[in-house]
Amino acid sequence: IYCGVQYAKKAGGFLILPVDHPLVTLQTFRKLIDNFNQNPQNVVRPEFHGKNGHPIILPHVVAMQIPDCDINGGLKKFLPELGAIFYNVLVDDDGILKNINTKSDLDNYE
Repeated sequence: IYCGVQYAKKAGGFLILPVDHPLVTLQTFRKLIDNFNQNPQNVVRPEFHGKNGHPIILPHVVAMQIPDCDINGGLKKFLPELGAIFYNVLVDDDGILKNINTKSDLDNYE
């Protein structure tokens, strides 16, 4: 994430999507981007039935504070410690929660 942010420093925000979450719908992406455009100072994240998932959108000012090393606990721990403000977007997309790492994981969702 650090390298991508440094490469695209001029972006207003950064959409972060782990490769193991391939089932997020186009509608969810559009809804997150629309909400980020209305709340560009907040970390925007999807919420499905009370659970947060992926992708998230980081504002420029937050993304520039990501260190160039591994973060113990990842962004999930780092962002609240940084004081980032979260804006949850309600979506009708369970794909934001589906972590696919093996073929058997994918079989569970067919």
